[in-house]
Amino acid sequence: MSQAHTCKMDDNVRSVLRQMTFKHVRHVPVVDGGELKGMVSIGDIVKNQLDEAQLEIDTMRDFARTH
Repeated sequence: MSQAHTCKMDDNVRSVLRQMTFKHVRHVPVVDGGELKGMVSIGDIVKNQLDEAQLEIDTMRDFARTH
């Protein structure tokens, strides 16, 4: 049996996405101190990226309105 691919709580989203892409996995366990803390899914990653993109759009719109 192969070893599960895991991430740590302080790993950034891009590195977890890269790991998921190269390892062809849709879920990665989050481990801290040898203890399972949760799971990250590809859906979580996509939602995070969409939220970040929306925040950037909103920030640019606000800036354009005030200048």
